[in-house]
Amino acid sequence: MLMHQTLILEVFLVMNIFNLFNCRRLSCTNRSEVNLLSEIIQNWHFLVVVLAAANIMYGITHFRWLSFLFRTTQLTFEMHILSLVLGLGSIAVATLAKIMPIKYVPTFSDTESEDAKVTRISFSSLDGGLTLQKQTSKALLAEHNKDSKVV
Repeated sequence: MLMHQTLILEVFLVMNIFNLFNCRRLSCTNRSEVNLLSEIIQNWHFLVVVLAAANIMYGITHFRWLSFLFRTTQLTFEMHILSLVLGLGSIAVATLAKIMPIKYVPTFSDTESEDAKVTRISFSSLDGGLTLQKQTSKALLAEHNKDSKVV
């Protein structure tokens, strides 16, 4: 049981480390921007964070005193490979999402549909009751902007 929990923790940490690489570029205007490792040497802060996260992950699963604190155990070589493969899967999914044509990505239109209505719950201190109001997000935003104007 402890080995399975340690494996889940390591997969989570490896996916987070690979997600750091995914988040360096949020969109791709051309295919050359898909490269996750481009200009990585120029950003030494990023490298420090990635190396620190990798070392902490290694320490949690390999050093006895950290293993005791985090209640983990050492994993087999196959389990380390499995966690790396699952982590690389997050890179594959992010890359596919970045190169997907925009016509296949669902977007919101300017006109709100009936499903896009927002329900607001307000509390009245006078009668102590709750009221439900169905308003569009545009109406809520306009009301918020009206309330937050400086007089």
